[in-house]
Amino acid sequence: MGWLIAGGILGGLILLITVILSLPVYVYLKSGENGEFLWRGRLLWLTFGETPNPDSLIRKTAERLVGLSKFNDLQKIRESVNEAGLSLTVTQFADVLLALVGRVLWLLPRCRVHKLALRVVCADTDGGDAAMDYGTVCAVLYPVVGYIQNKLRLKKHALQLDVRCDFDSTQSEFAYDIKLSVSIWQILKALIFIVKRNVEKEIYQ
Repeated sequence: MGWLIAGGILGGLILLITVILSLPVYVYLKSGENGEFLWRGRLLWLTFGETPNPDSLIRKTAERLVGLSKFNDLQKIRESVNEAGLSLTVTQFADVLLALVGRVLWLLPRCRVHKLALRVVCADTDGGDAAMDYGTVCAVLYPVVGYIQNKLRLKKHALQLDVRCDFDSTQSEFAYDIKLSVSIWQILKALIFIVKRNVEKEIYQ
């Protein structure tokens, strides 16, 4: 009987951990009224990122894990240069950056895109220049959008493109509104890879 109870408790814990790891983390990226980059994250009812807090425990822990805590201000960079030398400091920063960018690229195909809205309005005092800008934007943007459609998991109607040339205006516009989700498990796998790599590169010392 005791073994059955223990087995039931263990099975319940495994199920609970599995459910937690499969929970999605939602990430919202958008341009502000003045073109500034805005982002926030949400896990269940918890939100973060709306009000940047340099003293946030979550932020400090994340910076420490990915290796950025050694390079997040000028004083720490100077200390690293004095202790380890410029060459090693630059090498370590490059290692941290490459690992971080690499894992972001690894995560992207594992994300689900709920919304990808882009608005680009090409305008200029010279209509010919506006038309040339429009052609350049289309030549760059549509191949990227095609790649995203092939590589990322987009929900139906997630893609919303508004690309146009406005000859009645002199002010160009660029705005974006993006909503992604990725499971906690995938984020943990990315962090574990970064931590393992940083240990091998002696970043935490």
